Amino acid sequence: MIMEQRLSFPKHVFNSIFIGQVLFFTTFFSNAAEFSMSPSINMRLRLDDNIRLLVEPDSKIGGGVMQATTAIAYNSNKTSLRLVPSFQLSRYSEDVGLNNENIFIDVSGTHEFSEKHSLRIDASLRNEAVGVQDINVLGITFDEIERETRSINPAYTYTINERMNLQLSYSMQETIVEEGLTFGLNSSEVEQFSASFTHIYNEKTQIQALAYQTNFETTDTNTEITNNAFQLSASYQYSPSLSLTGGAGVIFSSSEFNLLTVNGITRNKANATGQIYNIGINKSFKEITINTAFERNISPGIRGDQDIRDTFTFILDKSFSEKLSSTIRFNYFENESQNEFNNANNNFTYFDVNTSVDYLFSKKLRFSAGYSYRSVDNENANDIASSNSVYFNINYSFDQLSTSR
Repeated sequence: MIMEQRLSFPKHVFNSIFIGQVLFFTTFFSNAAEFSMSPSINMRLRLDDNIRLLVEPDSKIGGGVMQATTAIAYNSNKTSLRLVPSFQLSRYSEDVGLNNENIFIDVSGTHEFSEKHSLRIDASLRNEAVGVQDINVLGITFDEIERETRSINPAYTYTINERMNLQLSYSMQETIVEEGLTFGLNSSEVEQFSASFTHIYNEKTQIQALAYQTNFETTDTNTEITNNAFQLSASYQYSPSLSLTGGAGVIFSSSEFNLLTVNGITRNKANATGQIYNIGINKSFKEITINTAFERNISPGIRGDQDIRDTFTFILDKSFSEKLSSTIRFNYFENESQNEFNNANNNFTYFDVNTSVDYLFSKKLRFSAGYSYRSVDNENANDIASSNSVYFNINYSFDQLSTSR
């Protein structure tokens, strides 16, 4: 098998690493310069005429999402630690299948050992519902089902000189989806090893070389995918108001999977080569900023298949004053994948258009409202589904609590 020696992180092992990270960085904070706590609450009301993006929608659905977050931070000259727990509550009328309660815990820490050596560790624990909000991943929607995700990502950076640095990183993510196979979803483990070299060629140009290996394994259907990739990218600051980015690379993929045939289930292997690339443009005017990008990416999908995705995004931000601004966002992508277990494809096209207005009433209170149009064309459904929705959002940040020592 491809990954006979693949590491596995049981829950108690991951929790030990997660807690150990906090304790490790806390030791550096015995002489911490500053401690702060920043609580906030966000409430959103939403009305949607087809929230599930069904070909034949039932009725308009109204609902609300409340999220309470607290950002806790320690900072010193060389070390920082940030802990962000969050609780999210969603409630909808007419469709209780969309109701859910989510818990998120994110931790990040950095430490500079010297001018040349630094370490960053990010970790998260997420207990959330998967369903409507994953339409752009799945191409379909269903009642919310529970998903637990645990991830950790340490990264070491060696600064060679003022213009060059080398970074080595590792990431692990374990996803457990309850009753996921009912909807074609898989619990999975993903590991990635990467190395990047960045060179600031001059004041306007930066070049990066990136190599990585991704190991993906489903625990439900016993699918294994290994991607080895190499990519070159560059950014160019043409002027203070115009910047360009671009990159291209190649992915070598190998997989092992169970194939359902008339003779039963057989073990199969496959190899493939693909190209990845991206290009982006950022242009700033006096009161307007425009960002546009196109990208092709190849990666293992939540269903246990290999996803090839072409994405185009366009974002326009307009500032009317220090307090009033608006945003227009357009997102379009084509998703092509193959589920080797049952030969059922997950090919679909999705796009959405969002317009919003944001008003900063005070340093603590922010209001926003917007309209969104979504559309998905799923090959399995043989039809196009679309929706229109409006929302009103309130965000309130409480007084920051801080102390120095």
